[in-house]
Amino acid sequence: MNRLFEEGVISEQKRDEAFAAYETTQSAVKVAKSQWELAKSGARDEAKRAAKNQAKAARSAVEVVRSFLKETVQVATADGEVSTIYPKVGELVGLGSPIMSIAMNDEVWGTFNIREDQLEGLKVGAVFKAFVPAFNKTIEMKVTSLKDEGAYAVWKATKANGQYDLKTFELKARPVTKLDGLRPGMSLIIKK
Repeated sequence: MNRLFEEGVISEQKRDEAFAAYETTQSAVKVAKSQWELAKSGARDEAKRAAKNQAKAARSAVEVVRSFLKETVQVATADGEVSTIYPKVGELVGLGSPIMSIAMNDEVWGTFNIREDQLEGLKVGAVFKAFVPAFNKTIEMKVTSLKDEGAYAVWKATKANGQYDLKTFELKARPVTKLDGLRPGMSLIIKK
């Protein structure tokens, strides 16, 4: 706890509380040991009961210290790889603030923005080929969702030709088979 305090991870109060719990535990252990030795050498029943109570108090103090130690470890709620650590060394982090991002590499998908005149054959459940430039490889992907972008900025005006505005759709697809090394942010190019 002192090392964590020196690194700026915990407050001085937390360190002092842990130290006080440690000293209390040491004292309780000494008292319990002396009571135990007295009881072992044939003390009265009252002394034996007192020794048992002292031992119980010492175990409680040890549990307090263990609970402080548990607060110094964070466990992720999902399997993955740490992609970003937000606080710098020595920086204090407020309760509830994010401390890192975890990339879940088993949950890989691609998002494509496709104009509606190029959507032919691309419906939910359809399989298509996508080129992965990072590996110079083509993979199969399965469409899992398709939704209208809805924003004017992704329309293509065709009214000058007497037609209509072409909307853009967001298509989400997952690889049919896992490709080792495929990471968030890599480019995928649809092959028709």
